[in-house]
Amino acid sequence: MKQNHDVILLSLPPDSTMRKFLADRSVPLPVGLDWDDVDTAPAAVVTAVNSWSDTAARDALLADLSRVAALSHPAGREAAYEAATLTNVAVMVQLTSKYSDLHRAFWLYIHHLGLFDQAMDLLYFDGHEPRAYRHDLGIKVLPDLSPVALDAFQVAMGDYYRKKQGNGEFGVAYGMVRKSGNVLVTLHLKDLPMMRLEFDGSALKQHVGNPDFVLAIEYCPTTGVSQSMVKGGDQYQKALLKAFAKHVLHRDHIDPQRLRPSHLDLSSLRLGFHVPEVFADGFVAARVKSITLVDAQGKTKIAASAMGRVDDESIVDLLQDNPVTAGLLGSDWTVTAAQIDLYYPPEPGKIRRKVVKIEVTYRGRINLHQYDEALKQRLESYLVTAGILDEGQTLTANVVQDGQDDPIGADEELT
Repeated sequence: MKQNHDVILLSLPPDSTMRKFLADRSVPLPVGLDWDDVDTAPAAVVTAVNSWSDTAARDALLADLSRVAALSHPAGREAAYEAATLTNVAVMVQLTSKYSDLHRAFWLYIHHLGLFDQAMDLLYFDGHEPRAYRHDLGIKVLPDLSPVALDAFQVAMGDYYRKKQGNGEFGVAYGMVRKSGNVLVTLHLKDLPMMRLEFDGSALKQHVGNPDFVLAIEYCPTTGVSQSMVKGGDQYQKALLKAFAKHVLHRDHIDPQRLRPSHLDLSSLRLGFHVPEVFADGFVAARVKSITLVDAQGKTKIAASAMGRVDDESIVDLLQDNPVTAGLLGSDWTVTAAQIDLYYPPEPGKIRRKVVKIEVTYRGRINLHQYDEALKQRLESYLVTAGILDEGQTLTANVVQDGQDDPIGADEELT
């Protein structure tokens, strides 16, 4: 749920970070505000911000809070931890001491804006990873992430976009080593100007601005495999890989080979999802929630899903128990997609159970990118046990299968 500024300010403690935030922005606070009163101080801050007569300054403060909220969730927490762990142990200690994802994101934004921006880039890449193109660059070297190398990379890609589209006049590149050992380089380039109607205080004005667009490439030095995202098609992908190899890997000639996801065999799901490790890891129930089947001629597709909880019954059992649908689970029908639900027990004081959903298609699309690294590895191990993934197969750049099956379209959706 999107949080407005009142909720954010009321959810944050009136500590030294909050005082610094308000002082740096010259918020007119009431005289004698008791910062030690945790019950009244946040409400007083909300009142002061809402009654602030400097509309432009107040809007800038609200924009700060909106950016903080963008990192205040579990995936943002993992991104913040990763950015901090690799650069500053003291920052990591501070982050782990915060009592909520919002508090953690707010503290990082105020005290270490550079790390906050890196965390946002990590979050952006991991969120768009399923749409990344994978290539074997044929080069296994340690990348050069020096300012000189990154500036040269930025200039090369900026020049390319200016020739092709007229944008990319200026840019900023960031490079970081991830906890996996992979290297992530992100490049923010200046897009063409856009005319927008925006409020400047109480006046509605035409505003000209230049949004950025983001290019990203993750590279594994031990395998030579990369995952990349660009604005444009295959030519832009090739330009990105060429510039990355020349300026970051210091190789002038490369022959990148496109790696495509291998088709997965989902036939074992006809019998359900039976993985004992699931219960050993703390889950209390597991079931195939939905399944999609296609007939042998490829003319008919049927998608079936269990309604509600149905006492944790699998759609496989429901289909098998129904004489009308039992034949769908025979060898004449191919399983092309499925959703597997794993349930944790309810938290203390709550009735509803937390569910972890695994969505998988036969074309190799799996939604595990949305989970943190530890949970993702556990879920991958379940899929290996179930016979869906091969031993060692992974969704990260560390190990990529080099099957030659047809590529996944960018608009393909899980059923």
